[in-house]
Amino acid sequence: MSAEKEIVNYWYNKKGLFTVNNIKTSGNRDAGILALKFDKNIVNDIFHIQVSCSITNNISETANLEKSIAKIVDEKFEDKVISGTINNNIRQFSIQKDNIKKIMVVGAIPKSRKKEIISKFNENGVEIIEFEDILYDVFEQLDTQYYKNDIIRTLQLMKFLLLSEPAKMAKILTNSSFTSTSRKEFLSKIKD
Repeated sequence: MSAEKEIVNYWYNKKGLFTVNNIKTSGNRDAGILALKFDKNIVNDIFHIQVSCSITNNISETANLEKSIAKIVDEKFEDKVISGTINNNIRQFSIQKDNIKKIMVVGAIPKSRKKEIISKFNENGVEIIEFEDILYDVFEQLDTQYYKNDIIRTLQLMKFLLLSEPAKMAKILTNSSFTSTSRKEFLSKIKD
């Protein structure tokens, strides 16, 4: 499982949901993550989660946003092989297929098209969660206990060792991937 899927899976677990991950279709395609919310022994909610976090590719660069989003939703959620695999995994629970909540976890969305992109996904029955929000939440809530998961352990080491050193943190924040606008925004947030 990719690092971002591990973090998303961990985040849902910390929220009290049972997750089924690494779901593969008959054609060995990734069907995403299922998160089940139980109330006693009854499943109240099922979330079908797809994670798409690209650092370089961005949906906002597309010319026809509506068509691109419809294609993504079809490929990730509506495809017969994907939906069949998901249905097979939830067959034992008494939840209708229409009651499965579809979640798309995406990388950073540019502020200029954020509302439009989220709206188009919502029109297609898919809720958008930005990965950076999940990452922040996981990072914020990490404590000092030992984590066996290498991805979570790495985040923990960053939080408690690297970022606790102001000089090293300053070097990280002044590297070339941090734009002057981002630096200004960062500095204004520190003052808050």
